Amino acid sequence: MLIEYNEARKDVQVFGVNYEPGINKNKLSEFVSSHFIDYPIIPITRDMFKKFGKAKGLPMTLFISPEGKIAKTYFGMLTKDLMDEVVAK
Repeated sequence: MLIEYNEARKDVQVFGVNYEPGINKNKLSEFVSSHFIDYPIIPITRDMFKKFGKAKGLPMTLFISPEGKIAKTYFGMLTKDLMDEVVAK
């Protein structure tokens, strides 16, 4: 879903975040390749992740405004329509 959204919406940038300890660059690269992920994956530490707020579940999606602020947070799977709605605001 995010792959298609990233390809379709040139006005939106999709990023993945990896915050799991013990996942080295090679394992992460293998995962990205095997799942055909075409958007950047950013490795972060647990301390960095905490700055996003408490994760109530996964997947967790953060919509970041052009100003760099968290505009909306969603837990669970998203639909294209929901993402379009959030981006339109």
